Amino acid sequence: ASSMQSEVIAVLSIFAGIVFAFAGGFTYLGSVMTSIKDVQHYEAVVLMAIICGMVVFNTLFLLMYLVGKITKRSIYAKCKSEECSCNPACYGLKKIKKRLPYVFYFNLLCLLGIIIDCAVWYCDIRNWFHL
Repeated sequence: ASSMQSEVIAVLSIFAGIVFAFAGGFTYLGSVMTSIKDVQHYEAVVLMAIICGMVVFNTLFLLMYLVGKITKRSIYAKCKSEECSCNPACYGLKKIKKRLPYVFYFNLLCLLGIIIDCAVWYCDIRNWFHL
């Protein structure tokens, strides 16, 4: 009973952390959006919004992963075939892409957005758009 009580306390504290991370992320995003009137380059606001979304998503995922570890439940994606397993050659990004595709593709999309935003920002600073 005492080990179950400590697990419940751990899970509840992690869920409290999730709520704080979610609320803090929205507060930060709100302050970024209210400062849009004061910026010279709007690309900076987009960059901060993407980074904020990426940090909040990864923080929430990490906390949910910890809840899964404590409760001994898996949050990995199910394999489509019976022979699906990550052998020792499967590590790093390949393992994340295979077992956690939602995390992989969200972070890939965010990184692509950051690269595009930085390229647009560079072109805007050099006045290559002539808008």
